[in-house]
Amino acid sequence: SFKGKSEKMVFLFALFLGIITSLPMGILGSYIVNQVLARGFWAGFSIALLAAFFDFFYCFGTLVGIHFLASLPLLRIFLQFIGLFFLIYLGWHNFFLRESSWQKGYFSRNKINIHLQNGLFVLTYYFVNPTIFVFWFNVSSILHSYFFQEKGIFLRLIFSFFVFLGDLLANAFFLSLSLRIKKVFSFQKIKKINGLIYFIGLFIFFLYLANEVIKLF
Repeated sequence: SFKGKSEKMVFLFALFLGIITSLPMGILGSYIVNQVLARGFWAGFSIALLAAFFDFFYCFGTLVGIHFLASLPLLRIFLQFIGLFFLIYLGWHNFFLRESSWQKGYFSRNKINIHLQNGLFVLTYYFVNPTIFVFWFNVSSILHSYFFQEKGIFLRLIFSFFVFLGDLLANAFFLSLSLRIKKVFSFQKIKKINGLIYFIGLFIFFLYLANEVIKLF
């Protein structure tokens, strides 16, 4: 039936969205790739798994109309600035300090501390990044206009799950590819490039937040 075909197409679109959101670009991608090259596939994939859960949350949340902190712009921007400085701290330790300096830092090479660091990184990144909510808000507006007008929460949940699935599958492929690239280029060279991408992304976030402050006052 046409209805069945349209639902299949929208779930394929969800998989495509998951693949797009998992592309190893920007702050999150450079951080994950750096962890993979430094500590192995599963070290990076565990971060990608957590990031996929956040994409699921953002997707489902915007589809059902949850707009957290939207009515508290000053508090949101203040917390985002705090998160931005935390990301700068983690980026400095991950990309520019030597291994001995890293071991002396707040987060040691202990696995529990590393997982704590990665969890805090993903949480902070998804809160600080101003583009994520805008992206999912626009996607949800399009889906509401063309597909979800009279659909229940269950289909929105399934759609969000397909986004999560596409995100994970694509990350598994990209991270495996990163390990192959390591055999061609030196780790230090890739690390420097990732560090540059990471801090350019943070600088863009800073400019965006500064502009938001100017608009408020």
